Amino acid sequence: MKKQTLFSYSNRVKLMIKQLLNSISIKIILLFSIMTFLISSIATYSASYSMHLLHAQVIETGEYNIELAVNQIDSELVNINNYLYSVMTDNADIDVLSDTAMKDSNKYHLSRTILWNSMGKQILSFNYAEALFLFVPENNELLLRIRSLTYARSQELKQFILNIQETQRENNWTVIQIGEEKYLVRTVSYNQSMLGAFIRVSDLLRKLKIIENYESRIVQIHSLNGSIEDKNHIIMECASKKGEYKIIGGISKDEIYRKLPIIQKAAFVIAIGSFFCIPGWIILLNFWLIKPLSIIKKAMERFKEGVIDYKIPQFRTSYEFSQINETFNKMTAAIKDLTIENYEKKLEKQRADFQILQLKINPHFLLNSFNIMYSLAQIKDFKAVQMLCFNLSNYFRYIFQKDCEYVALKRELDFVRDYLNISSMRFPDCFIADFDVDESLMDYPVLPLLVENFVENCIKHAIIPGDCINIRIIAKDRGEYVEIKVIDNGRGMEQTKADLILAGEFVDEKGIHTGILNCKKRLKSFYGEDAKLLLKSILNQGTEVIIQILKKGAAKDESADCR
Repeated sequence: MKKQTLFSYSNRVKLMIKQLLNSISIKIILLFSIMTFLISSIATYSASYSMHLLHAQVIETGEYNIELAVNQIDSELVNINNYLYSVMTDNADIDVLSDTAMKDSNKYHLSRTILWNSMGKQILSFNYAEALFLFVPENNELLLRIRSLTYARSQELKQFILNIQETQRENNWTVIQIGEEKYLVRTVSYNQSMLGAFIRVSDLLRKLKIIENYESRIVQIHSLNGSIEDKNHIIMECASKKGEYKIIGGISKDEIYRKLPIIQKAAFVIAIGSFFCIPGWIILLNFWLIKPLSIIKKAMERFKEGVIDYKIPQFRTSYEFSQINETFNKMTAAIKDLTIENYEKKLEKQRADFQILQLKINPHFLLNSFNIMYSLAQIKDFKAVQMLCFNLSNYFRYIFQKDCEYVALKRELDFVRDYLNISSMRFPDCFIADFDVDESLMDYPVLPLLVENFVENCIKHAIIPGDCINIRIIAKDRGEYVEIKVIDNGRGMEQTKADLILAGEFVDEKGIHTGILNCKKRLKSFYGEDAKLLLKSILNQGTEVIIQILKKGAAKDESADCR
């Protein structure tokens, strides 16, 4: 009887357990417990992963900013290097300062003044250069041009320059300590003379504003073997490709992880309450994740379409997305600035190329002109001498005009006439020049030396000994475009050769024919696709150069127009 009672009790317990396990309440509790555990684990993992992502993002952003700063510095270093080498190799005034026999001469003082003024103007064109110097030991001559240093600092620089050993006079950009200041220093040696530049590190870091969006940060410039030992900061660095230095940056870990405890607590609270807040989760998920990602996706699509200055509007969102949005906006702003900077550098290069073209005077032309003048003076043909001098003065006045990207067609044609008048004295009865120009085009803006270059080619290459050729300069208004032609009936050439010359691929014993190719490049630089250059030629019959410029491609900047 007692055994039956125990058996019956045991069965009832088993049945009760089975019923409890099959109960919906228990299932809900178990499911809630499992979901809570899973959500809590996921939330904890998400919080940890977010901090890892933040850490990686901070490093990536910091390294990007440091690399961008290094690239900006390297760009400046390249410009300064180019200036140092150009001065050392092309400046005859340095040779004058190196000549001890000329120290007290007027030429010596004139060369010193020219170099002093040139260095003063050049230092203002650099973004970061603090000082330029030239040291000529033979005459104990030191020229030091500074931007903003105090007298004491300048004296420290002078002492440093005077103490540079002869074996150290040719070095790459290095970091040195002079007094209380760090400098990037570059020296170039030529014979016994030394030219160099200083960049003050403190000013450089202040102007670049590296990782300034963090309150607690470290930014320093060191030599390549330098380092920072600081366990409280995340250290990033980037080495220069143009000098022997690197930028080292550090961001405080406390500042980055300041909100970590709050995030951890929030993760557990959200995990416990998530089961009761599923509708709210959906709304928050849309607000926290879907909307920011959609905005970032839209920004990426606009950037892909070419809108490089697009900015993500500010709105309330998660810290990580705020950082991403801020980084994206800074990136687009930096790209826009670099695009503008590259465009400005391109314009500066165009102006420099034109100035080089202005200074590239044919020495034979100059010498022959003087010989003609001498011969005319011998035969006492003073009227012809006066005319030659007048044409030469007009010729060189036009050649050395400043800051003129465009000139009126009338001025260019007057210049061509001066050149032809000079050439007619050298090659009498060898050519006849005709001008056929629409009166409405006299004020039309063209590139200086454009027409003259092709007329000069006629004189150089088309003249046939014992014969008289005809050179025609034609300018016509064709409605949508202006057409300028230079035609001669001289030697001519095969069309295949003309095509190779126009493409810059023809090379003979004189080398590459750069005159026509340079004109083609100038037209491309200033007009883009709005200008065409054509070259047609028939052997022993003549050559025709055709320049076509769309009117919408004409000069718009009156400040660069010398009419």
